[in-house]
Amino acid sequence: MQAFRKTVLAMALGFVAAGAIAGEIRDTSVDVSDVNSTARQTGSRALQQIGFVESEGRILASTIRVVSATNSASGSYAIATQNVGLATGSGQIQNSMIVASDISNKALGSHGEALQQIGLAADRGQIDGSSIQVKGASNTARDNSTASQAIGGASGDGRVLASTVIANNVTNTVSDGDGARASQTIGFASGQGHLVKATIVANGAYNSVEGYGANATQRIGVAN
Repeated sequence: MQAFRKTVLAMALGFVAAGAIAGEIRDTSVDVSDVNSTARQTGSRALQQIGFVESEGRILASTIRVVSATNSASGSYAIATQNVGLATGSGQIQNSMIVASDISNKALGSHGEALQQIGLAADRGQIDGSSIQVKGASNTARDNSTASQAIGGASGDGRVLASTVIANNVTNTVSDGDGARASQTIGFASGQGHLVKATIVANGAYNSVEGYGANATQRIGVAN
C-alpha cells in the first residue's frame, strides 16, 4: 500500500496537542503557528504538546514546524510544560526535521517549574539522520523555581547519529529565588549516551539564575 502524507495545521488554539498522543508519526507534516496555552491561579498546569508521541513513540520521515507558540502557567506552584517534536518510551526520531522559532514557555509564580523540550528522544532514545533547528526559544521561571530546557537530544542510553542540532538565541532563566535552578542542555546523548557523526551548533545560548544557593548548569554537545 502506498504511503500517504497528512498535513496538520493549527492556528490560534488555547490548548495544543498536534500530532499523535501515542505511537507513531510517519510521512507526516505538522505545521503550527500562533498558538497559545494558558493556565492561571495557584497550582495551575499548562501543557502544550506539538508533534508528540509516546509508548515506543516514533517520528519517521516527517516534518514538524512551529512558529510562534506560547505556553504559560501563573500562580504559586505552577507548572508549565512545552513539548515540540518529542518521542518517549524507547523514542525514535528518524529521517525527520523539527523546526521551531519564536516559542516560549513560562512558569510565573513562586516554587514553580518550567520544562521545555524540543527535538527529544527519551527512554533509550535515538535520533538518526534528522535535523533539529531552533531559533528564539525561551524558557522562564520565577521565584524559588526550576527552569529546564532541552534541545536536540536523546536520553537513557541515548544515541544521536548522523544528525544536526542547531540552536540559536535560546534562553533559559530563573529570575530570582533562593535555591533556584536553571538547566540548559543542547545537542546531547545521556545515560551512557553516544554522539556519532553529529553536528551541534549553538550561538547565543543563555542560561541564567539569580538567588542565594542558586544553580545554573549549561551543557552543549555532551555525551555522558
